Amino acid sequence: MPAPASYTLLVGLAVESTLWGVYLHLLFWSFALCYRRAEHERPPRPVFVMSGLLFVACTMHLMSGIDAVLAVTNVGVNAISGSPGDILIPLCNAIGLLLLVNRCWKLWGKETWVVLPAGAAALLGFVLTTNFAFNPSDPDGLLSTILSIIGHSFLLYSNLSTIPLIAAGLDRRSYFLSLDNPQEKKTLVSAASVLVECGLLHLLAQAVLFLFVVLEHPFKYAVGAGVVQIFGCSSALGLVRTGLGHTMPDVDVELETRELTAEEEEEAKAVERAVLRAFDCDV
Repeated sequence: MPAPASYTLLVGLAVESTLWGVYLHLLFWSFALCYRRAEHERPPRPVFVMSGLLFVACTMHLMSGIDAVLAVTNVGVNAISGSPGDILIPLCNAIGLLLLVNRCWKLWGKETWVVLPAGAAALLGFVLTTNFAFNPSDPDGLLSTILSIIGHSFLLYSNLSTIPLIAAGLDRRSYFLSLDNPQEKKTLVSAASVLVECGLLHLLAQAVLFLFVVLEHPFKYAVGAGVVQIFGCSSALGLVRTGLGHTMPDVDVELETRELTAEEEEEAKAVERAVLRAFDCDV
């Protein structure tokens, strides 16, 4: 893999530093808004911890970008493949996906089997895309390149499988809500829009990065720098909307329920069967 040109690193640093500033503001306001809400309406502590970890990883990637620019401009162009920044890109990707998977898990009543493939794909994708760290003697060999592409494919699959599950989970939950209440209707629609838009933003960033990696485009370093911060922004955006009360918080809230008719129960089961068939599961 050829070393990036200095202008590519400079463009990437300019884009990443700008997006990092946006991410910092989003994260600050998301934490502030969530803190102002009642304790039972706040996201659970693990979500805050993972969000903080994601911010640290994104900041470390920015620092590694600055270090790479200094190395190129002061010392000369040296191969920087296998640098900490290369590991932090899939790390930020995986953390952002796990936050999305966590929301999906809560939406499905903490049914682990529903999100297990997506969660496992995110972790496996992270391991495969960082395979060069375990094979430092040949970080840019054919095997490492193939494993990296497979890893990015697993990360894409994780997102592509989570978004339909979120939509199906919201549809499933609608059967258990008293939708005669306009406020509950508004909450459900808002929850759907927030979760899906965050997932789609993350997916778009993943797809662009995957395209540049597969094509071995020299501008992939600049794209990767910006994509890392978009992973953080998409996660922080969900927290901001939660803090504003535009979506259901990530906590176990007792919802107003009603008795289901036999027809509604059959429809709810049909939704579950459709989801299982979509993922080639036995029904």
